[in-house]
Amino acid sequence: MSELTPRSRGRSGAVILALLITAAAAGCAPSVQAESQETETSTAAPLSAEEFADIQQELEKLVPLLQQGTGGAAELAVDKLREISCLRPEIEEQQKQTSWMSELSATAQDATAANAAQEQVVSTLEQEGWTVDREAGYADETDGPVREIVLSSGGLRATVTYERGESNPGHFVTVFLRTSCLEHPADHQMQRSPLDPDYGKSSQYYPDGA
Repeated sequence: MSELTPRSRGRSGAVILALLITAAAAGCAPSVQAESQETETSTAAPLSAEEFADIQQELEKLVPLLQQGTGGAAELAVDKLREISCLRPEIEEQQKQTSWMSELSATAQDATAANAAQEQVVSTLEQEGWTVDREAGYADETDGPVREIVLSSGGLRATVTYERGESNPGHFVTVFLRTSCLEHPADHQMQRSPLDPDYGKSSQYYPDGA
């Protein structure tokens, strides 16, 4: 595997990406989320309470742009767009420390389509003012990430990844977006966006199902 290096803007369009945490295409894609989530969240810029509250609207504008920006190379689906806890699951008051996140995923027809979809996603982010921070390529990988690109914009961090499956054959594109964690008072209520597939389902921590 190669070391993370700055992205070369003159590089071929056959580059692959994935934005930042647990994305898998239709539940089938191999995932590098667990490994990258903690690292990328810890390096996201800190947010004030007011900025944190505005992130939902920012993501709700950005996510459809990313879906449209693939140009038909792959159909990105929204797996999650919600506030999630940063605390260990055994802690009951999960709402006291949270971050905003979104994950999208797609299964591409082949490597060419996956590469094209990822290039287009990154291009869309750059057009929206995002900056590429680093890139890793794993050209020989047959079961796992082929290329991963990390971007940032204000308090959001993005990881765009192309993964290839061997035991579960396929070409998977994932996009993971996440903010840094923020402390909240005990009466804080975690939110799910209407774009989240689980919006409206009753939950202990989300009011949209009430």
